[in-house]
Amino acid sequence: MPFLYTEVCDLLQRLDENRRARTRQRPDAELVRNWFKAHEGAINSDGVDRAALLSTLLPEKRTDRVYNMQESSLQRHVGRALGLQKRRMHELVDHTVTVEEVDGLLHQVAAQVRFSSPAVKASATSVEKLKQESLLAGIFARLSARDAKWFTRLILKNYLPVVLDLHVVYNACHPLLPMVLRVQDDFTVACRFLQRYNRDRQFTAGPLDQRALARELQPVLGIKVGRQNWVKGRSIQHCLDMGHGRTACEDKIDGEYCQIHVDLRKPRDCIQIFSKSGKDSTQDRKGLHEAIRGSLRLGRPDCPVKTDCILEGELVVWSDEEKKMLDFHKIRKYVSRSGSFLGTGVDSQRHSCDHLMIVYYDALMIDGKSLLNVPQSQRFLRLQQLITHVEGRSAIVNREVIDLSRKAAASELCHIFARCIAARKEGLVLKPDEPYFNFGTSSRPYVSCVIKLKKEYIGGGFGDVGDFAVVGARYDAAKAKAYGIANLQWTHFYIACLKNKDDVLRWKRPPRFLVTNVVELNATQLKSFVTSIFPRAVEEGENGSITLDIKPGIDGGKRPSVIFLDPPVFDVRCFSFDKEGNMGFWTPRFPVVNRIHPGRTNHDVVSFVELQDMAANEKGHSAPEDSQEIQDLMTTLRRSVLNGQAEQSTQSSSHTNSVLTGSSSPRHSGMETQETPSTLPGTTTPPEPPTGPSGQITNASANGQLTPPTSAEVRPAQASQAARGDETPETPRATSSARKRTSPFAPADTPRSAKAARRSAHDATAQTPAASLPPTPAQPSPRRPRAPLSDIPARSPRPNSTRPRLPGVSSMLALPTAADQAEDAAGPGPAAPASDPGSALTQLTQPRPALRTSHSASALAPPRPPSAHQAGTCRHRPATCPLASYVILLAPCIAGVPWLTEYLLPAHGITEPCTDPAALAAAAPSRKKRKMLLVESRRREAMEAFLARVEAAELRTRKGEREWVPVYDWRVLEVVTAAEAGRGDEGGRLCARVEMGKAGSVWGKYWVGLT
Repeated sequence: MPFLYTEVCDLLQRLDENRRARTRQRPDAELVRNWFKAHEGAINSDGVDRAALLSTLLPEKRTDRVYNMQESSLQRHVGRALGLQKRRMHELVDHTVTVEEVDGLLHQVAAQVRFSSPAVKASATSVEKLKQESLLAGIFARLSARDAKWFTRLILKNYLPVVLDLHVVYNACHPLLPMVLRVQDDFTVACRFLQRYNRDRQFTAGPLDQRALARELQPVLGIKVGRQNWVKGRSIQHCLDMGHGRTACEDKIDGEYCQIHVDLRKPRDCIQIFSKSGKDSTQDRKGLHEAIRGSLRLGRPDCPVKTDCILEGELVVWSDEEKKMLDFHKIRKYVSRSGSFLGTGVDSQRHSCDHLMIVYYDALMIDGKSLLNVPQSQRFLRLQQLITHVEGRSAIVNREVIDLSRKAAASELCHIFARCIAARKEGLVLKPDEPYFNFGTSSRPYVSCVIKLKKEYIGGGFGDVGDFAVVGARYDAAKAKAYGIANLQWTHFYIACLKNKDDVLRWKRPPRFLVTNVVELNATQLKSFVTSIFPRAVEEGENGSITLDIKPGIDGGKRPSVIFLDPPVFDVRCFSFDKEGNMGFWTPRFPVVNRIHPGRTNHDVVSFVELQDMAANEKGHSAPEDSQEIQDLMTTLRRSVLNGQAEQSTQSSSHTNSVLTGSSSPRHSGMETQETPSTLPGTTTPPEPPTGPSGQITNASANGQLTPPTSAEVRPAQASQAARGDETPETPRATSSARKRTSPFAPADTPRSAKAARRSAHDATAQTPAASLPPTPAQPSPRRPRAPLSDIPARSPRPNSTRPRLPGVSSMLALPTAADQAEDAAGPGPAAPASDPGSALTQLTQPRPALRTSHSASALAPPRPPSAHQAGTCRHRPATCPLASYVILLAPCIAGVPWLTEYLLPAHGITEPCTDPAALAAAAPSRKKRKMLLVESRRREAMEAFLARVEAAELRTRKGEREWVPVYDWRVLEVVTAAEAGRGDEGGRLCARVEMGKAGSVWGKYWVGLT
C-alpha cells in the first residue's frame, strides 16, 4: 500500500509545534526517530517507494529537479489551480493523497523545466504537456489546509522554520542508508541497493555487518559519489590537533568542483560531469571536454584508461596571455546554467586567449576498481600515472607532504601556509593519508576528514573590511519564523559604501550610496538591532533624503521594502572579494557582520574607491619566495600558535567546573542541552554530531565543528577594551596545566605559576563577554584598514571578539588513539588543546584551580589504556576502585564508542569488556568477579532488547544459582573517573560518593535496575 502524504505532514507539523512550544520541548531527532519507528512496518513494505519518501522529507536534496516556481509565481498557479467547479472538487476530495503520487507529480513538473537535470527532462512522456496549474490542481483540491501548507513549502524546497537533519532521517530510515548514499548519492539507486542487499542477506535483529556492506559497495558510473567530510581549520594548532600522521598540503583552487565520469564502453558521449550539488552539468561544461580528452589521451593507443574512471578536480579559467588562472567570477562567461549564461550583463566579452582548464586532485575509481578504501597517497600516485599535463588545459594540484606527528610539523605547516598567503592563493587543503571514506574501520577522531585552512578562518583581523551603511531592509516570512522574534519587521539588510565620501566630509553634500551586498544577522545581533537601533524607515518611493544605486545583481533583483533615512553602521568582514553577476565592480565575498555600531554615522563608512583599492591589494601580485613578507608571515603564525596554546590552558581550567557540575541523572532530566556532559549515539541531544557512512558518529560536521577554534582569541576583558577603543595589553603566555607538552616555538621560560593560572582562569570566567553588553554610543574610532597578515599583531583583537563557546562532553566522543597518547608520553610535540574533544578526559580529571595549588604533571595527564603489566588495575585507585571486582557487560549500542572502550574503562583496568551475554554465560564463572551491565538508558528500545538477551542467557553463579546483575547507565563511569582522579582537600569526600551501597552515592543516581 502506498504511503499517505498526510503522515509526512503530521511529522512536519509536530516539529513546527515543538519548535514553538515554550515548555517541555523535545529534541527534533527524537520526534523523527519515533515517527519512523511508528511507521516502520509501512515504510518497509513492498508497496512504498523509499526514494519518494526521502524526496518528500528532504526536497533540497533533489537538485536534479527544478520546478521554476517561487513565492510569487506559485501564488498565481495555486489561485488558478483552485478555481474548480464544486462537483469536481467533491470528486477529488474522496481520494487520499499518497507520497508516491506527490513525488510523481513533482517529477512531472520538473521534467518540463529546462533547468532540471537531463535525466529528469528525458523522463517526460510524449503526451501533451499540461500547464503547471493543471498538474497542481488535482493535488491542492484534495489536501487539507494543513497539508496544503506543507505541500507548498515542499515545492519551494524550504520547510523553514522546520529543519530536518539529514543524518537523523537517513539513520531512522535505514541504519545503512548513510553509508550507501556516500558511495551512490541518489535516493532511488541507494534504496534499490538496500532492497537487494536486504533480500540477499536476510537481515536479522542483530547488528548490521557494515564492513561486509562496504566491500560490496562500489561506485557506479553515472551516479555521483558523495564527498568527504570537510572541516575548517581555525588555526595552525587546530589543524595539528585534528590531523594525524602523513598529511598532504594541497593548494585550495578557487574554481568549481567537478566529478568526472568516463565510460569508454560508450560509442559517443563518454564523458559525464557532476557539479558539487550533484547536478549533471555535462552540457553546461562542454568547453571542458576537450581538456579532459587531452589529459586522459582518450581515443589514442597510449590511453591509460582501459574501460572507465571517476576523477575529481576543479574547473578554472586559464589565460594564455597572463599565464595564470583567472579569478572565480570569470567562470560564468564560459560555463552556462542549463544553457543560459547568467549574470554576464556587464561582463567583458570572452577573450580568445582565455579558456577552461581542469585541475585534478583525486581518483575514486579506475577500470572498474574502487579506490575509496585506498589511502590518499596511493590514490594520488594512480592519478599521476593517469593524467598528462597540458599547460593551460589540464594539471594536477600542487601539494607538499608533511608528517603532523613530528615536532617540526607546526613550523613546516606555518611555512607552507605563509607561502600560500604571500602567493595570493585561496588557502590550503590538508588531506590525511587515509581512505576516501571511513567505513567504520577506524574509531580515531577526524579519520578521512579533509581540513580546509584559509587565512580568514583564523581571525586576528584577517578579512576585516570596514564599516558599511545599512541603507535598507526587506522581510522574508520563512526566515522570520526561524528567528522566533516577535513582531520582527526585517530579516535582510542592504549594506552600501559611499560614492562621494570626500564631498560629504568636505562640503556636507547629501550622501550617495552604492549597495554592495545583502547580509543577514544572527539571532543575537538581530535582537540587539531590534531593541537598540531605531532607524527612520520609509518606503522606497518616499525616499528623498539619500541617493541609492542598487545594481540588478543585488539579491537576485529583489528590492528593499524600506529605506533607512539615517542608515545604521555595520562592521563587516569577508573571505575575499568577488565581482558578482551584473555588478561590474569588486564586492565583499561571503560578507559577515562583525558588530553593530550605534554611535557611528555615514562619515565612518568605507568609500567606493577604498573598497576597490582593498580588493586590488588582495588580488595583487604574489610575493617572491625569499621576500620579507613571507618571513613576517612566519613570525606572526608562530606567535598565533603560542598564543593559541596559552588560550587553551585558560579555557580548559575555567571549563572544568562546568563539566563536573553539569551532570544530571539520565532518568530525571527532561530535556538535553548542548552543555550536557554526556551523549552517546542514539541520544537526543541537539544539535547532533554528523554521522558517517555507517551511521556512527563521525568527526566533522555540516552543521558545526566538534573542536573549538584554537587560534589566538580575545578574552572577554580584552574584547570590552577593544570595544572602547583601548589598547589591549600583552597577555602573559601560559602552558597547559593538564599536559606538559613543549611547543615547537615555545621559549624555555614560558611556564607560569599555578597561582597565576588560577587567577587568569577565574578572571576569564568572571568577566561578562563584550558581546552581551548593551552597545554604548562611544566616540567613533577610526576605521581599521584591511591589514595584511604581516602587519597584524599576534594578539590583535577585533572589537567584537569573544571567547569561543566550549562544547560540553556531549561533543567529546572523538578522542585520540592510544598510540597518539603513548607518543605524547615519549617526547614533546604539538600540544592538543585541553578544550578539544580529544582531551575530554583531561577536563574531567584535572584539578579545580580553586582547590588545588600544585600537582605533578603525571597525575594530571589523561588516563592512557593500561599496558600489559597494568591490565586489570585501576590507574587512579588500584586498591579501592569499586569496579575492580566486576566483569563489565556493555550494551551493543555503546560497545563501539572509543570514549568508553579506549578511555573510561581502561582507566579502571578494564581492557576487554564483554558484549555477548551468551558468551559470558558459557564462560567459567569467576570466583571473585561479579557482573555489571552498562547501558544507554535514553535508548529505551535498544536497552530493553539487550536486557531481554541477558535474561535469555540465564547468567549463573559458581554454585549454579541464578545470578542477578545490576544495571547502570554508562554515565556513572564519568563521575567515578572524575572523583577517583582526586580533588585535593576534597578527594576523600568525593571518593566516598562513589562507594557502592552508601546513601547519596552516585551509583544510586545512575541505577537502572536488576536483570
